[in-house]
Amino acid sequence: MANVQVGKFHPKGYSDPKRGNVRYEASIAPVPNSVGWKLLEVELVMEAMATNAVPLPRIEGNVMVFDAPLILAEATATVIHRAVDKTNTKMAGLEEQRRKQREAQKQVEEKAAKELKDWEEKHKGGI
Repeated sequence: MANVQVGKFHPKGYSDPKRGNVRYEASIAPVPNSVGWKLLEVELVMEAMATNAVPLPRIEGNVMVFDAPLILAEATATVIHRAVDKTNTKMAGLEEQRRKQREAQKQVEEKAAKELKDWEEKHKGGI
């Protein structure tokens, strides 16, 4: 997953006028894959727990959306951006681990192929 970038959130009208909830939208690129989204959800829940239940966002196409009262909008946007940054860091770590695992597997396969070739060379005439 490439680094996910979330733009600035902008109000798009009331989502629930009776409760005073406003819909906020920001562009998101690239849209996280399923693993990235799960990690982001975990970060958002942890942030929400630490900051007294900030509304959780959702992704609609290439837009991140949340509904919140005006008083919580700025705090929610800050929490979302912080969670995205943490998720990007974790995903970079996971990708590095995967790269190292692929390299290690390749080395094992190359060593096994070399051992087989050496054995075949040694026993050209048969055993």
